[in-house]
Amino acid sequence: RLQGLWHDQNVVDRDAVYANRWGFAPSVTIGLGTPTRLTASYYYLENHELPDSGIPYQYVCSATNCTLPAGNVFTTPAVGAITTRGGQTGTVSRSAFYGLKDRDFRDATTNQAMLRVEHDFGGITLRNTARVSHSEQAYIFTLPDDSQGNVSGTAATNPTTGAAGTRGDVLTGGYVWRRGNTRYGFSESLIDQTDLSGTFATGSIKHSFAVGAEVAWEKTRRGTFVSANGSTVSPRCNTATIARYYCASLFNPNPSDPWVNYTSDTSSVATPIVRGASNTETQNDATTIGVYGFDSITLLPQLILNLGARYDRFKSTVTLPFAAGGNATRLSRKDELFNWQAGLVFKPTSETSLYAS
Repeated sequence: RLQGLWHDQNVVDRDAVYANRWGFAPSVTIGLGTPTRLTASYYYLENHELPDSGIPYQYVCSATNCTLPAGNVFTTPAVGAITTRGGQTGTVSRSAFYGLKDRDFRDATTNQAMLRVEHDFGGITLRNTARVSHSEQAYIFTLPDDSQGNVSGTAATNPTTGAAGTRGDVLTGGYVWRRGNTRYGFSESLIDQTDLSGTFATGSIKHSFAVGAEVAWEKTRRGTFVSANGSTVSPRCNTATIARYYCASLFNPNPSDPWVNYTSDTSSVATPIVRGASNTETQNDATTIGVYGFDSITLLPQLILNLGARYDRFKSTVTLPFAAGGNATRLSRKDELFNWQAGLVFKPTSETSLYAS
């Protein structure tokens, strides 16, 4: 069997936004209809998107951006007709997209392979299933930000000399900070499960059972990209950050702005966006061992007893980000969990079942 998919999507009234994905999943079974069977399968999925975080909220009033009412924050979506505190008037349409096509992306891939071997011994089946998977994701997406009042503005005038306002450069509004949220990471696992299932009888009592064991290893890593987006500049939207396209016009954003990454928010040296050093990543490693058993016992045609139990042992270790040249901090935890279940089914008629568990 071979399955496949192709998906190509735009979003109505959202400029530049897209989502593309494709994948395939072949599988083959050898020995169908025989006591011994081998099944192999593979799954692959690849995604490419330009993420969309929508439109900004405008912080109409806060303890920082205006004096009354002190300590309160009122927000409203920045859409439709808007007039900033500096007197700019315009309309923000639903199609306004504040991201950057030269910077923003979201890519993801998933690889998964499975191998299963089964053998029948009369009414009993022995099965082993091994599965390995590796998934990756990376993204940079724009969050249209107004956390410093740059959309509505903070004053009626804009003194670039810093002569007015305690913040030094009070803006009249009309700009959206293109805050870049970033992440990259992967997750991989190896899981092996062996189980024995079937039916047998002890005198007049019938059993339908399943017992097995499972072992799993998992590893994940995640970090952030190193990029400059104006996060160290306050206020976020001033003459310099607007010139670098860290901020976009509230009314007429252009996703094709020629954005360039620099070594810092104030540097003039262009540099590629790179992944953070390995010491800045969060690392997780985990192992799981589990055993289980279940038996459905038919005591009488009208009475069935169900018994089951499972034991799991978990161990996980997380390595936290640390400074270059420093010592890593690792936190480990072990847990053991035992679950059991008992139930009784009574069938007064073939169409009726009463449960107690």
